[in-house]
Amino acid sequence: MEKDNLKQEDTNELKRDDLSELVNGSFGIAINANDFFNYACGDMVIIDALDLKWVLPIFAKYKWKGIDACMSYIAKQMPIKPHITKEFEEAYAEIEKINPTVHSEY
Repeated sequence: MEKDNLKQEDTNELKRDDLSELVNGSFGIAINANDFFNYACGDMVIIDALDLKWVLPIFAKYKWKGIDACMSYIAKQMPIKPHITKEFEEAYAEIEKINPTVHSEY
């Protein structure tokens, strides 16, 4: 018996064609920024799905220092000194070269 008259192939087709549209606009990754921009501060940066196209390559190359650089770029401010490393600076410079449009929130 088919549930709600929806066949399996229809469900697969929906996943293939509509998943990116569903994700764009309804999905974000919350990154903890506590003690990142200021000491004794509870912050969070939301990386919007629309920004994953430029954030993920930075993460793949620089790992968490790349995410730090992405958070700084999104927030338009530098972190406190312990977070500024050579890898952070390289990742941030690469993001500046890309000059992406930011959809994420701080």
